[in-house]
Amino acid sequence: MPKFYIKTYGCQMNERDSEQVAHSLIERGYEPVARETEADVVLLN
Repeated sequence: MPKFYIKTYGCQMNERDSEQVAHSLIERGYEPVARETEADVVLLN
């Protein structure tokens, strides 16, 4: 299973956007991880 990490900067709107992206990735079979070094995909928002 591919893994992802999202780092969010900025306001609450960015946090909400990151949550939506995370939800979409999970629906597509990705697994969230706590550290970027464990991830196959790293997203900066």
